[in-house]
Amino acid sequence: MKNNEKLPILVSVPHGGDKAPLEVKNNIKLSYQDIFDDIDPYTKVIYDLKNLVKYQISTDIARTFIDLNRSRNELPPENPDGVIKTVTCYNNQIYYENLNSKIINTLINKYYIPYHNKINEICNNKKTEIAFDCHSMAETGPDFSLNPGEPRPLFCISNNLGKTCPDSYLEELSKIIAKIFSFDSVDITVNQPFKGGFIARYWGNNPIPWIQIEINRKLYLNDQYFDSSAKTVKPERLKYLNKKMNEVIKNFYYMVFG
Repeated sequence: MKNNEKLPILVSVPHGGDKAPLEVKNNIKLSYQDIFDDIDPYTKVIYDLKNLVKYQISTDIARTFIDLNRSRNELPPENPDGVIKTVTCYNNQIYYENLNSKIINTLINKYYIPYHNKINEICNNKKTEIAFDCHSMAETGPDFSLNPGEPRPLFCISNNLGKTCPDSYLEELSKIIAKIFSFDSVDITVNQPFKGGFIARYWGNNPIPWIQIEINRKLYLNDQYFDSSAKTVKPERLKYLNKKMNEVIKNFYYMVFG
């Protein structure tokens, strides 16, 4: 591969958006703080790898309103934390009035299906070798998590217990993250607390390998870098994290795929 050629990788960032769909904006009960706490803030910046990889997809719409990392069959009221949610991960009610089936179908058809169609196109019709589904995680488990209140690692990488890619990939990726970020190996966990969300589980090895990456928000949403009133992070911190993630993915690709 030529040095200036982009890598045959897909990067998916499904939870980085913070916007509300026009279809529901007049029915939203939440503050922007509630939405901010529910999404993966600044992940579209941290995982901006478009100068390195051939394919990158993301959305401007907050996961609060349409969660691309859920099955389209996970609907309320049976699942309040599905593709269409009724509460945030901190158990805040999202809407004044429950959404009717027409609006639910509109949201799925307008935002969810095109995202997954794009994944399908890139994975099946392009010469893509591997994909990463990229997220951030709260410093401690939120109310709707499997580990509420428990501290999280600095990174969690996952493959659904070996089902979405070989375990050797995660072993190599863990070493590379530790080296590039100068972290201890114990700061990077595998399949704990996350084994992989719907995107990685559904598309993993279908037909290409997928890895889910979670970065701890305490690496940038802290008093040193984060203005909590303005909801802004110092640009130099985001630039640093983005540079490191570019190095991680580049080193991983050449180590595993040559």
